[in-house]
Parts: sequence; C-alpha cells; structure tokens
Amino acid sequence: MSGNNFRGVSADQDGRFGDKMKKMIKSTKFPAHFETKVDMKKVNLDVMLPWITEQVSEYLGFEDEVVIGYVESQLRETDGARVDPKKMQLSLTGFLEANTPPFMRELWALLVSAQENEHGIPTKFLEKKKEELREKREEQERIAASLQAKREEVERAMAAEAAKLRREKEDASASSPAAAREERDGRERSGRRRSRSRERNDRRSSYDRDRDYDRRRGRDRYDDRERGGRPRRRSRSRDRGDRGGRGGRDAGPDEFGRERVPPPPPPPPPPPPPPPPPPRAKADGGESSDGRKSAGDNA
Repeated sequence: MSGNNFRGVSADQDGRFGDKMKKMIKSTKFPAHFETKVDMKKVNLDVMLPWITEQVSEYLGFEDEVVIGYVESQLRETDGARVDPKKMQLSLTGFLEANTPPFMRELWALLVSAQENEHGIPTKFLEKKKEELREKREEQERIAASLQAKREEVERAMAAEAAKLRREKEDASASSPAAAREERDGRERSGRRRSRSRERNDRRSSYDRDRDYDRRRGRDRYDDRERGGRPRRRSRSRDRGDRGGRGGRDAGPDEFGRERVPPPPPPPPPPPPPPPPPPRAKADGGESSDGRKSAGDNA
C-alpha cells in the first residue's frame, strides 16, 4: 500500500453504528395525526401546562417536576426547529413507559387544535370552560329561585298571620264594643299618666337645680365674710354651672364614675351682738352714768 492510504467504510456506512432513533421510528407505529406539523408560535403554551401537569401526575401517581419540565422543554422550539412528536414519544418512554403513547396521542391532538384557533387554545378546553360557566350560571339561578321561593313563603305566612290578627281584632270589637271603648279609654288614661309623670319629673328637676344654686350662693357668701368682706370674682361660666348648665363644678360624675353629691349647706352666720341699753336718767336730778346732769338740775 502506497501513500499510507487506508481503505474501508465510514461509521454511517457501517450497519453496526446506524442511527438507532431512525430505526426505532421506523419500527414503531404512530397515530396518523402525528404527520400534521404544529407551529408552537401559534399555541398558547401557558394554557397547556396545567393539563400536562395533571396528566403526568395521574400517570406517575405524584407530581414529578423533572418530567413536567422535560415535556415543557420539548415543546418549546429552539433554533427554529419544529417539534417532532415521534422523537418526543420515544424520549418520554423512559419516564412514562406504557403510558407514553396515550399521553402523546392526546397531547398532539390538542396542539393541532390549538394552532387552528385564533387565541391558541384547544377547542376542547374552550368547550369545557363554556360548560363550567353554564353549570355555574344554572347553579346561581337555582339558588336565586330557591331564595325567591322561601321569601314568598315567608311573606305569605306573614300576610296570613296579619289577616288572622286583624280578623280576631274585628271580631272582638264587633262582639264587645264596650270592651273596645274601655281599651281605648285605658290607652288614653295611660298616656295622660305618662304626661303627668313627665311634668312632675320636670318640676322636680327644676326644683333641685334651684335648691343647689341657692346652696352654692349661700356658701359663697359665707366664704366672702370669712375673708373679711372681700367679694370673690365669679365668671359667667361659673354662674352658668351653678345654675345647672353645662360644665358646672358639680355637674356630671366624678373621676371614679360616681354621681356627685351636692355639698351640705353652710352653717348660718352668727347673730349680731345686741345693742347697748339706753342710759337711764336719775329721778333726783343727779348725774347720769355718763356724767351728764339731768334736766331738773339745770333748771
């Protein structure tokens, strides 16, 4: 052999190193709709992810984030390459095993339906959402009808009770007019008694205010005399408070929440001293007790 040239076959030409994926694709039977190409740019993948999570969790018996993330990565196109459902099914066989064909068959049917709709949502999902909204609306209508029926039943019962009471009252009035007249007179007497009681309370309150005012005025006059006759200046608000107005010194409860008790009246002032007795004149004309002579001596 000249020139150190080696002759033989390449790896592609050697059957031992052939593409195993192509052999598996040729040997596996796939659904007919796998031949339909799907443009993932027209599919709303965010709507598909909840369905994928639900199906994978149902097949595996638990929520496997690794498998869910792998399916999502297979559906997202990279470098402009389209998703091949056949290769994707063979890749997922190691995770889902016998559940892979039904999963991929339903998934690809939804993707084909989604790319044909305007918003990229499968028709099955739209119909399911409409059905849920219809059932919810019917449930609300049933609840509203039930509430309306109960309300009408309560109103009928109240109307029947009111009619019954009205008939009993009319029968009682028709059978005993004297009793009805006595009942009316009793109501009038009760109203008059309440009016008289209210008037007594008003008079008693006015009397109490006047009595308290007189007590405080007397106490103030006594204090003025004790200070030597210097009157104490009083403000208008103090006078209003003494008369029972708002903000008085003894008005309202004290700091412990108890009603204030008016102070006792001050003791009466001491009586003035008696005047001295008048001088008495002597009968014999002598001098009086103050050294003055009587009128007879001057004569």
